[in-house]
Amino acid sequence: VEEVVHGPDGPMAAPCSITTGADQYLAVGSTKGAANVALAVYDPGATPAVVSVTFATTTGGAAPPAFQGIDVAPGHVVVLDVGHEVPSRLAVAAIVHATGGRVVAGTVVRSVVNHSLLGSLIAASAWDARRWQLPAAPLGTAARQGFSVLNPTSRPARVVLHLIGSGAGKITEVVPAGAVVDVGPAVVGSLATTAATLSSKGAPVVVARELALSATGPQPRPLHHLPALPTGFAAASGTTAPYRRWLLPAGESDAHVGEAVTVANPGHTPAIVELRTLAGAPVASGRTRYRLPPGASTAFTVSSLPGVSGRVPLVVASTSPVVAGEVLYARGHHGLGLTAGPAIPVG
Repeated sequence: VEEVVHGPDGPMAAPCSITTGADQYLAVGSTKGAANVALAVYDPGATPAVVSVTFATTTGGAAPPAFQGIDVAPGHVVVLDVGHEVPSRLAVAAIVHATGGRVVAGTVVRSVVNHSLLGSLIAASAWDARRWQLPAAPLGTAARQGFSVLNPTSRPARVVLHLIGSGAGKITEVVPAGAVVDVGPAVVGSLATTAATLSSKGAPVVVARELALSATGPQPRPLHHLPALPTGFAAASGTTAPYRRWLLPAGESDAHVGEAVTVANPGHTPAIVELRTLAGAPVASGRTRYRLPPGASTAFTVSSLPGVSGRVPLVVASTSPVVAGEVLYARGHHGLGLTAGPAIPVG
């Protein structure tokens, strides 16, 4: 299941949580300037939950009294204005702890890009891990990617970020216990798709990515190429492993919303990837089968497929484990906003 919101910020989408938990982690956010975070906590069960929220920030930890011991009734949602209690922090990561009932959490993260205040929807992670995969997304002179790494443990973590695709490289950082660190790759000279793998030694961590994109001008529109994209902001969580099959249930290609499907191969063997319908048939015969070398990433522009329009749920099938994602973006003269996050692994 994927949640999609269409509004003035363009399309916002995020896969729904697959499990509840006593702990929920959100690694990305800022309350600097006009930026803010709206944190939602939902108790889907029959047992009331009591929730306390702590934060890791660029200036240390914070545990606002107003966010401790909050009652969340069964079937109810509580929304917290993080900027009101934790203002003017360049980076803010949240740790939600519940007693009694189990909860799920998510945020709408807002950031300023080209003088526009834009939002992005992101679901919390119910676990930390030592290895994370993030799907390919735009990177280049018009697009800035940044990675937020939260260490919710009591031990320091040494993390290594490997970029996959154009602009490939490696960045190493130490994340102190209970802290959040922003890691940003070098900008490459042209707009391309770049995925990431993050590994951690010493302690498990939680990672998320922020993408700030200035509008790109007209570009060639072959199938395996990013389309022209509007100004937008997107935050996304990662997945802990690559898979052979991925589901994109909220795909759309029409006059208002466009879609690009991204695929990255973090492995050591080539992968044959193909876009398919939910019934398993190729979306367009001979047009969506692609050989992806090790350490490479690509994008399928859905609007370039003949006869494909409207709501387009898709499956990415691969002969080797890959990481798939989607870029949904506003189209039209006044288009603004996009989302760039992971697909849903299905085996």
